Amino acid sequence: MDIDGYVKFLEDQKLSPNGIATRKRMLQEAYSYIDKNLDEVVSNDNEMYYALIKLQDIDNPAHTPRQNALRKYYIFKNNKEFPRLKNYRPK
Repeated sequence: MDIDGYVKFLEDQKLSPNGIATRKRMLQEAYSYIDKNLDEVVSNDNEMYYALIKLQDIDNPAHTPRQNALRKYYIFKNNKEFPRLKNYRPK
């Protein structure tokens, strides 16, 4: 997991230091819960889908901070957004 690159990516998006620290912490929590290499997760759309589904078990449905942090990491690594869960069909 490229934390330094992720932090630089978030800084380039003009997020506040607190926002960056929160997303970094949430990404690390997501990693602990998913227990898979996040670089591998975000490089495979099916893995990404199942990771987001798994994170639904622990995220607050109103805010989904871990899912959002993982989605930002996906953007950082792939230069595109992952589709909404309701719009994605695993292969």
